[in-house]
Amino acid sequence: MKSYPPIKLVIADSQDIFREGLVQMLAGEPGIDVAGATSGGHELPSLLQASHPDILLADATLPFHNGHTLVEYVQSSFPAVNIIVLSLQEEVDHAVAMLRAGIQGYLIKTAPLAEILEAIRTVHNKQPYYSRAVSGKLLQLAAQGLLGPQTIAFSEKETAIIRLTCEDLSAKEIAARLRLSSRTVEAYRLRIMEKMNVKGTAGMVIYAIRHHICSL
Repeated sequence: MKSYPPIKLVIADSQDIFREGLVQMLAGEPGIDVAGATSGGHELPSLLQASHPDILLADATLPFHNGHTLVEYVQSSFPAVNIIVLSLQEEVDHAVAMLRAGIQGYLIKTAPLAEILEAIRTVHNKQPYYSRAVSGKLLQLAAQGLLGPQTIAFSEKETAIIRLTCEDLSAKEIAARLRLSSRTVEAYRLRIMEKMNVKGTAGMVIYAIRHHICSL
């Protein structure tokens, strides 16, 4: 039987009891590797750099630095890391704001262990996960046309890269335009193609045109 490497996690939350409890619960689960945990945003960059996790479970309101939100920083500096936001809020507006920011998962902190594991495995398989507490409301908004699919699926930075790709710019040219490294742009493109379920930049452009993200 083929064995797969465990899903590597980093947990960032300022509530000591919640964070330590979550670490203890997940550390004993098969197929899960808790690579580290932190209570503050200032410790997060070095922890992510050292552990290279697959998924970051984080309170999006965690204090951060340089005027960036935690989500913005991780997407820019560690685009290969998927983000599951941990929230106390069941308000759908907060969930929508987080999804539009480009996160891959949204969990309420009171979620049972089974749902937390489901979210981790779903996001690791390149699919979005929304807490059961808000998913019904999100579906209602989508049915009413109040949620554009691309605003949920792609962050502002991802959308910019898609549109510049539609202009036939190379990764190097996009990197110069957005002040990123070429390697970061390539990582973004890979994630975008995984979200779109397409192969190559041609597939990305076709998807973007069909979904009105860009036009020719």
